[in-house]
Amino acid sequence: MSAPSGDGRRLTGSTSRASLTYDGSTVTIDSNLAVKGFINATGLVEKQVVAFFAYTGTDSAFASTQNIIQTLPFEQVRFNYGGGYSYASDSSFTAPVSGLYMFFAKWSTMNQGWGMETAFDINGGGAFVSGYGSPSTNIYDSSMSQLIDLVAGDVVKFVNYNYAGIKCSGGDTGNHCYFGGYLVTPL
Repeated sequence: MSAPSGDGRRLTGSTSRASLTYDGSTVTIDSNLAVKGFINATGLVEKQVVAFFAYTGTDSAFASTQNIIQTLPFEQVRFNYGGGYSYASDSSFTAPVSGLYMFFAKWSTMNQGWGMETAFDINGGGAFVSGYGSPSTNIYDSSMSQLIDLVAGDVVKFVNYNYAGIKCSGGDTGNHCYFGGYLVTPL
């Protein structure tokens, strides 16, 4: 980065890179510079915060049938920065900006004599990664996380593809199931 020169200040990485010039009242950005985020009055770049965390203490009433996609209702919202999560629209997250996102979920499964498959479903078209379990004990906990690249408007749900019910009640707090995610970086 070069030092200030003349009446204004010039920030540049090299002659082949973009530059930003500030003359004390005007900021000039050449066409090669893209800012992902916002530039505040002090010149700092602020990133858009997108993150949510929702949970439930209600047991699911899933049908024990194959080939049915069932969404667990996470009706309690702890936080929803960026406004992407919506319980009203079937506990889904809609990406407000294109980017790389991290999603995570935790649930408890009851032994009902059959297995279960869970996934982060994208745009109602299934997922390229899912988890499968076949509990042999009364109740067991499971969790999963996944890094997913999304474009603005993509919808993500945590779903049970079929089989076993999910148990979310009990214990001291009664909240054994949760679903959350956050924007790692805009793309």
